[in-house]
Amino acid sequence: MPPIATMRPKIASQAVYAPLHYAARLPYRSKLPEAITGVFPETVVRTCIVHLIRYSMQFALWKERKKVASALRSVYSAPSAEALDAFEQGEWGQRFPAIVQSWRRRWCQRTKLFDPPSGQYS
Repeated sequence: MPPIATMRPKIASQAVYAPLHYAARLPYRSKLPEAITGVFPETVVRTCIVHLIRYSMQFALWKERKKVASALRSVYSAPSAEALDAFEQGEWGQRFPAIVQSWRRRWCQRTKLFDPPSGQYS
């Protein structure tokens, strides 16, 4: 597979009539966002929701994981950070503050799922 830097001219040459919107979905602990946005500045970087949930489950005991996952459902399905604030004030946010911190670190990449680039779906 060729390096990303050599792929850019090839991809850019295919955009004749409309600008390209790049999208990248990455694992939670990946260092790729900085590398990808360095080469493709207009890339929309998204953190995979499944990876965020799996990372969050590492903090909960095995028998509590179903309850924590059902409480997180309101967070990952919400378009605003108000749901994360509610989770933080609730029982599971108080018991596992590391879960809230991990979601806050990646919130801007998570919300881009609900905010597609303009003109993409027109």
